[in-house]
Amino acid sequence: MKRKRFFKKGLITLILIVALARYYAWQIEPQWVKYEQLKLPIKHLPENLEGKTLVQISDIHVGDYRCA
Repeated sequence: MKRKRFFKKGLITLILIVALARYYAWQIEPQWVKYEQLKLPIKHLPENLEGKTLVQISDIHVGDYRCA
């Protein structure tokens, strides 16, 4: 009987961990948008690029956010 109870508790724990991880990835992390503005001096930059802005967009997931 103890073995069956051990596996049942283990399964419940695993399901809870997976559910919490999915909730975090679906509801919490997408809200953490970070904007940074840095001045990065570049040696020998052509004059036609002086004053221009470089934008980097990273880690974008496009598509439906449904949990399957």
